[in-house]
Amino acid sequence: MEIRVTSDPISKRHFYGLGVEADGALYNEHNRRSKVSEQELEMIEDRIRALRPSLMRMFFNAGAICPNLEPAALDANSEEYRNNLRMLKVLQGAGAMANVVLFEPFRIETPKLDDAVRCMAAIVKKLHKDEGCNHIRWLTLYNEPESAFPHDSALMRRVFGKECMKRLHTWDDYLHINKLADSLLREYGLYPEVRLAVPDCVWGAQVRKERMTLAAKEFAGMDVAYAYHNYNAEDRKFYEGGNPDFHYDGMRPEAQYFRDLLGPDKPLIVWEFNLAGTNFGSHFPGVDEHGCNVLETPNAGARICDKVMHALAAGVDGFCLWTVSDMHYYSDAYQLGVMRFGLWRYKYEGWLIRPYAYYYAALCHALRPGSRFLKIDGIEPPVNAVACKATEGKTAALLNNGPLTADIAIQWEGGFSPTRLLRLTPGRIDAGAPFPVKWETAEGKAAPEWTLQPYELLVASE
Repeated sequence: MEIRVTSDPISKRHFYGLGVEADGALYNEHNRRSKVSEQELEMIEDRIRALRPSLMRMFFNAGAICPNLEPAALDANSEEYRNNLRMLKVLQGAGAMANVVLFEPFRIETPKLDDAVRCMAAIVKKLHKDEGCNHIRWLTLYNEPESAFPHDSALMRRVFGKECMKRLHTWDDYLHINKLADSLLREYGLYPEVRLAVPDCVWGAQVRKERMTLAAKEFAGMDVAYAYHNYNAEDRKFYEGGNPDFHYDGMRPEAQYFRDLLGPDKPLIVWEFNLAGTNFGSHFPGVDEHGCNVLETPNAGARICDKVMHALAAGVDGFCLWTVSDMHYYSDAYQLGVMRFGLWRYKYEGWLIRPYAYYYAALCHALRPGSRFLKIDGIEPPVNAVACKATEGKTAALLNNGPLTADIAIQWEGGFSPTRLLRLTPGRIDAGAPFPVKWETAEGKAAPEWTLQPYELLVASE
C-alpha cells in the first residue's frame, strides 16, 4: 500500500496534543486505606512525567473545599484542595495544560447551583493566581451534565424516560451557570487564559449529536471550547438490531459531524475516551467476545490508536484518556471497588502497566501540541495513519489495526527521511518492559517502506 502525504493541512487550528484524566483522588483516604505508600505515589508520578501528556483533566468537589458552598470560606488546607494541587503540579511539571471540572456537588437544589459555580471560580482563581497553576486553561461545569441538566426532546424522553424533565435541573439551568462562570472568569482576570469547555456530553451518539447541536447554537456568541466523551465500540456488529436511539456511525463520522457543525475555527476536544465492551460501566471497561477485559487484550493499543487517528483526521484538536491509573475514587470503595480503566493496574496487582499504555504513550510523545496535521491519500483499512509537521521536523504514525501483515510505503510531498523510529507490537511488550518504549535509530530513506506486523504501531520522525 502506498500512502501519499500532501501539503494540505487538515486545519489551521492549534493542536493541543494527547493526555489523561489525572485526579487528586489518587491521594485520598480510600487509597491510603489500601496501603498505597508515598513511595508508590512517587513511582506513579514518575510514570506520569515519562508519559509526557500534553493535556490533563481533573475533578473537583467544590463543597469539600468551600464549606457550606461559601467562596469566602475556601479552605486551602482541606484534603481535596491539597490532593488536587499536588496532582496539578505533577502534570504542570510534565508540560500538560489542565481542564478543571466542577464534579461535585451535583445533585443540589437549583438555587445552590450559583453558589457551587462561585466556589469553583474562586478555587480556579486561587490556583491560578496564588499557587502558580497557570497551566489551567479550561473550566467544565459539570462532568457529563446531560443526565442532570436534561434538554427537553422526544429523544431525551425515550433515552432517559418520561420522568427526565422532572429532575432537579434543566438545560436552561445549564446555560445559566455557564454564563455565570464565563462572567466570573472575566471578573477575576482569568479569561482569556481560562475558557469554558461545553457541553462535555457522553450519553449515546444520538444524544451527543442533539446536545452538541444545542450547544453550538446557544454558545455561538461565546469564546468556548467544545467537548465530548466517546466510549463507543467501533465494531459495526455491536449495533446491528439495536435500539436506533443508540446508533453510532463511528469515531471519524461523529467527529466530522461535530466539526461540520462547529465550523473550521472552534476548538473541539475529546475530554474522555477509551475502549468499552460488554457490561461496560463507570468503574469497569467491559469485556470482549471472549470474556476478557477489553483493555487487557493484545490488540487494545492498536484499537485506541485507531480511534485517535480517525477523530484527528476529522478535525478533533486534542484527546484526554480516561484514566491515568487504577484507583479508588470518591465513592464508597467497598461498594464500587477500584476504577479499572488505568494505564496501569492497582497496587494489589503490582501496578503492572497494561500493554495499551505503551501505544498511547507513543502517541503522546509523537503528536505534540502545535503540530500541523496534513491530509493523507491512499489509506485503506485496517491500516490507518497520521502525518504532521512541527518545529522539530516531520512525523508519521502508521498503524496496522488488523491480524495480517501490511506493506506500506510513504510518498511525502517535499520528501521524508526519518531518522528515528518507535515500533510497537503486542509481541514486543511484556510485563517488565520499560515505560515508555524508547526511540530507535533509523536509516533515512527518501521513500521509506515498512512491513507492519499485526496490530503494529510504527512512528517515524525526522
